[in-house]
Amino acid sequence: PMVVIESGSMTHDDSPYGKIGTIDPGDFTFVKRVNSRNDIVTYYQGEKTGYKTYRNYGDVIVYVKNGVGGTPVIHRAMCWVEVNITEEGVFYDVPELNYYHLSAITITELNLHNYDPKVNHSGFLTKGDANNGCDQDSSAGIEDELGRKVEIVKLEWIVGKAEGEIPWFGGIKLSVDDWSRGTNNAGNIAQDCWVMLGISVLILFTLPIAADYSFQLLSVKKQEKKKKREIELSRLRKVKYTIFRR
Repeated sequence: PMVVIESGSMTHDDSPYGKIGTIDPGDFTFVKRVNSRNDIVTYYQGEKTGYKTYRNYGDVIVYVKNGVGGTPVIHRAMCWVEVNITEEGVFYDVPELNYYHLSAITITELNLHNYDPKVNHSGFLTKGDANNGCDQDSSAGIEDELGRKVEIVKLEWIVGKAEGEIPWFGGIKLSVDDWSRGTNNAGNIAQDCWVMLGISVLILFTLPIAADYSFQLLSVKKQEKKKKREIELSRLRKVKYTIFRR
């Protein structure tokens, strides 16, 4: 399946003109199904190995907020949080950062300070590349359809991981959706992306016309060449006939 990007939470300030190579409003991305936690490389794993997607470390995943429906979120998987329920209480491990047996999680880079997930399931911390904190940060304001804060992302809530990119053309879909729903997601698309979309559409419309014209021109040239050949053959026959009569 494919998804169209609506928000600018994954944009990069240093993206080239047209924003190819990053996930931006108006892009289509393909979504590859994942079957296990090991199918996903997190940001901190990628940082150690050099593995990157969309100009940053780790994989970008598409998930449903708390598994209750609504518009899926497409953000980077930052790290895995293992939840351990014991007789002594609930403790958390973050293997990528060598954090173990924690009663609360502090990761300054993700704007998490003494964060207690308060859940009985393990999952991923996620973050938009353009955002200051992760989705689970209380100040991020990301909620599910029931108004609850987004929890660490269970594997079952993940639609898949993003792969590839068809830039700009999602702007057409967003414009149609905005017209029918009264939203303004197309307003998030950068000006340079609109310019590139216009050029691309123009090329797509021009190519068939140019191809048809080229085909017709080639056909005319073939006919002219054939006619010339026939004239030459006719002349040769006349010459041969004259010589023969002599």
